[in-house]
Amino acid sequence: MELAARRRHHLDELADLWSFAATLDGAALTEQSLCEGWTVADVLGHVAAWERLLGYDRAVEHPVRLVRLGIAAVRAAGSTKQLNKRLGAAAWPPATLSRRHVFDRLSPGAQLAELVIHHQDIRRPLGAPRDIPPERLELALDGVVRLPGVGARRRASELRGQPPTEELLLRLAGRSI
Repeated sequence: MELAARRRHHLDELADLWSFAATLDGAALTEQSLCEGWTVADVLGHVAAWERLLGYDRAVEHPVRLVRLGIAAVRAAGSTKQLNKRLGAAAWPPATLSRRHVFDRLSPGAQLAELVIHHQDIRRPLGAPRDIPPERLELALDGVVRLPGVGARRRASELRGQPPTEELLLRLAGRSI
């Protein structure tokens, strides 16, 4: 899949997530998500924090984001869990939500997988199913094995040959569904 298509799906998924999030009330935001120990608001804040770290408005900003990610990773001693902790969560809702360029050169599809997974992390507990566009789901399944700290590579070999489904994506990401 070409980079432009992957980026288009990323931006569309982000827009879909923000549109859904805008419909949530205070009670929904305090519901437990599929992410252990995280509420719906925590997941949305996590996504916003990572988008703030990695997203950029002009291509010239890409090297700056790469350096920022590298510094953040070193400070977290390479631990995804520590990196998430150090990043914290952005205030939800953020002051602005934009359709930014996608930082996805190091690990193609990983950010898309992260968005699709987190979108489902909040929708499922809220009983708000959706149809994930098939091409987007396939790209997310390809990207999930590139997510650091997920361990999907091992599980992917166990599940090879199964049709691409939302359940498969969530199982590869280690979600109990």
